[in-house]
Amino acid sequence: MTRRGSHPTIHQQHRTDIDGLRAVAVLLVVFFHANVPGFDGGFVGVDVFFVISGYLITRKLMEELSERGSIDLIRFWLGRAKRLLPAASLMIATTLVLQLVVRNPLHWDDAISEAWAAAFYFSNEAVARTSFGYFDATRVQRALLHTWSLSVEEQFYFAWPLILSMAVGAKLRRATVVVVGLIVGSFALSAVLTAINSPFAYLGAASRAWEFLLGAALALPIAKRAFPRITESPRTAQRLAVAGLGAIVVSAVVLSEEGGFPVPTALIPVLGTAAIIAASVDESSPIGTVLGWDAVQRLGRLSYSWYLWHWPVLVLGIEILRRATLAWRVGLVCLALVPAVLSNKFVENPIRRMQPRSLSGVAMVGLVMPSLLVVGALFVAMQRDSATFAPPQALALRDAQNDWPEQFDDCNVPDLDVLMRHCVGGDETAETTMLLVGDSHAAHWFPALDAAGSNQGIRLVALHQGNCPATILSTDPGLLDDCRRVIDELDDVIAHVDPSIIVTSHADSYAIDRPDDWQAGLASLAERLERDGLELIVIHDVPRFAVDPILCLARTGATAAGADAACSMSRSAVEQRAEPVRAAEQAVADSFDNVVIWDPIDLLCEPAVCSPRREGVPMYIDAHHITVSHSTTLADALEPTLLRALEAAGSR
Repeated sequence: MTRRGSHPTIHQQHRTDIDGLRAVAVLLVVFFHANVPGFDGGFVGVDVFFVISGYLITRKLMEELSERGSIDLIRFWLGRAKRLLPAASLMIATTLVLQLVVRNPLHWDDAISEAWAAAFYFSNEAVARTSFGYFDATRVQRALLHTWSLSVEEQFYFAWPLILSMAVGAKLRRATVVVVGLIVGSFALSAVLTAINSPFAYLGAASRAWEFLLGAALALPIAKRAFPRITESPRTAQRLAVAGLGAIVVSAVVLSEEGGFPVPTALIPVLGTAAIIAASVDESSPIGTVLGWDAVQRLGRLSYSWYLWHWPVLVLGIEILRRATLAWRVGLVCLALVPAVLSNKFVENPIRRMQPRSLSGVAMVGLVMPSLLVVGALFVAMQRDSATFAPPQALALRDAQNDWPEQFDDCNVPDLDVLMRHCVGGDETAETTMLLVGDSHAAHWFPALDAAGSNQGIRLVALHQGNCPATILSTDPGLLDDCRRVIDELDDVIAHVDPSIIVTSHADSYAIDRPDDWQAGLASLAERLERDGLELIVIHDVPRFAVDPILCLARTGATAAGADAACSMSRSAVEQRAEPVRAAEQAVADSFDNVVIWDPIDLLCEPAVCSPRREGVPMYIDAHHITVSHSTTLADALEPTLLRALEAAGSR
């Protein structure tokens, strides 16, 4: 550590304050992932890492530019591979093998795809292109989700030296212009993507590059000259460091994924980190003393390894133990220190200190190892096939999991142009129209209504959005903004579509604990439709399983004797659970002449049990949605109810 008054030059020595910052960053991320109270914004630890990485890498590159006038790109990239890939490859391969051993076979394909993405550093792109983002509750199913940040970092390591080398050459003054321009461009891109709620705002390398580049700016010659002026007074440097650390801690406590992250709120931890790096406090100062404590330094040096292992240990540990209390979560992330220490000692450090005789040796260690490890894990995957889970049955279950209506993602906005292009079915030339409204439990009836409409000469138009019950008032505080818009504009959609029948269905989970509110909301909808002479068909919700029956069948063994029985539910238990909701809906039907109830339970359950399959064919996508294939088979049973509703509408 340098002493005040002899500020670091480009030839920087090891900085204990940066190792201390690494310790702070990894603790924030780990506590956030473990859902420790008070660390709701702990994900900003990743932003701290990004700034540190930008600074250290650029410092190294500027040193090489200063000494040699150019950057040896190949040696730099292979050096990064040698430093980072071996430990990451070991973690990825181990995690993949563990998933193949302990997880349901239906998760294997996802686990293998995730491992490939992580091994070759494009998992951020893979996650961003899925149907959920980093903060989605289903992240707990993805044991390698945390590698998105490693992918962003590696992509920066590839692009930045190339850009710096091409733009600067031997003229170091150009670096400032390049960095400033890229910071502005990346920040603007991130702001736009944040505003439109794109997952690439958080997960994209281009949209997070400004954080690395702010760190990079601290390593430029202009910053080198400015540092002594900023921190010539130890008191000024200390105040700057205190403000920076305070900004990081406050952001970890008060920030959330809502409200403009990463732009503009990521500025708080990013500028805080930059302030600490710029201050360069030594161990004689209070902040430097804290960051320089031996335990903090050890944790900082272990931060990469702990980050690698903490998430898969947490995710798979919860799944194996089936316990997720705070104590267990904290215990699991602490347990992850064991493989972190071992991989750091026996893999990461020895390989990092290797002095290969040629670049080919570095390439072998840094680039070939990930492929060998993942291929080995894939071999284990192939050995997992068994007589109790034969491929045809496995494929049938996988197909069922993906058997959603094609229109599911298109029909969730009250935009008539969109609805009339993508959300029309039945007999599209018919003059008589029915409008399907509701949540995802309305969407899974689209195939049945589509077939019934084709048979009976009825046009179908759908407006449905997940987690958006049309029977709840738009003033309900629990509604998302997109859902509130759908409910507010429902009357306009009805006026333009001009249906004779409204069909609605919803997950009964909304109403289990509030049947009176549910009844009032449904009655309000029925009353509005009655004034307009419209019929309302309410489809009772499908039986809801306590656990995902498709995963249960896969875990039990798709062809094993008694698999269906093991994954079935008592019909009496299903009906008892749903009774308050069914009674509320029936009460509305009894009070309004324009409301009719259609109950599909006899089509989905036997007299005593509700099974997830019929004649060996899965009926469910998950615990509470039916497949397109099975929905279509129910069209004939639904047609009489539609015809009666049409007849009633015609008589009004």
